[in-house]
Amino acid sequence: FTGELTPAAGFASQGSVLPARDSRGLPVVSVNVPEVDVEFLRVREKNLPAFFSQYQRGGRRGSWELDSDYSDKTPISQLAEPVYVNRFVLGGKQNERMLTYLPIQDVKELQQPGLYFAVMKRTGSFDSEYDTAFFTVSDIGLHTRAYKDTLFVHTASLANGAPAKKVALRVLDAKGETILKGQTDANGNALLNYTLDAAHVLVASSGGDTTMLPFNQPALDLSEFAVAGRQNAPFDVFAWSGRDLYRPGETVRVSALLRDNDGKPLTGPANGGHPVFLRLKQPDGKIFRETRLQAGEQGYFAFEQTIPVEAPTGRWQVEFRTDP
Repeated sequence: FTGELTPAAGFASQGSVLPARDSRGLPVVSVNVPEVDVEFLRVREKNLPAFFSQYQRGGRRGSWELDSDYSDKTPISQLAEPVYVNRFVLGGKQNERMLTYLPIQDVKELQQPGLYFAVMKRTGSFDSEYDTAFFTVSDIGLHTRAYKDTLFVHTASLANGAPAKKVALRVLDAKGETILKGQTDANGNALLNYTLDAAHVLVASSGGDTTMLPFNQPALDLSEFAVAGRQNAPFDVFAWSGRDLYRPGETVRVSALLRDNDGKPLTGPANGGHPVFLRLKQPDGKIFRETRLQAGEQGYFAFEQTIPVEAPTGRWQVEFRTDP
């Protein structure tokens, strides 16, 4: 027994988009806290850039930070207006970490499109710090790619992943004024003539759904993902087989097409094209067979090889090369 754990409650998400459909609510993690009081404020649209510049994420905040004229931040009361307050039961056993979803999707006052700021405290506690989170309730998923002087935007439904067409796009400047408008096409895409500015906010709206993306948030770091792909080449080999599982003694049949960057057929060396060599490797990496393939019509290549009955089992590999 480690003793009684200190009561604590906090939002499980620093800032998120809650799906408009099939959402369980706003997640809260608690220990030894039976109830919490939560006040919800709706950020005024013209104040969105100012809000995101000062509140880049949720977390613990003191009362002096939320409502003080002496700090370098604007009081939250000047950026947002209170729309709903309620007490929520969390439950849970003693010293047990509890995850509870606040059913805000059923609250009428929180259904208006926009950004909401939630401030939570333990019931009966008057600590000087509060836990905060901001969120939107929307079905619009927003993805952007920023280039030198253009911005690619893709919108999709969070419910089924389908492209969201005819979504109205607006870019707000630091003063909350609209400086650029656009609309997504039937594929959910839009290309805006826009140079990225950290003080601006992108707002996407369709019907009763609104999603926003502040440009002062860290972009997705692609260095952790294998996005480089293969080295570019003026041609490529598209290979296939009837199946990918063979037994010793069976015949492997492999087909391949040689194509250029535009998908057009490339001929064999007899017609001034590229020679194609095939290398069949055993599971231990040793070369089982090497051969030069003869090109057929439309750049088609075929290869057959009977696997010996004593061949080692495992993962065999077929390599196509333009040099031996």
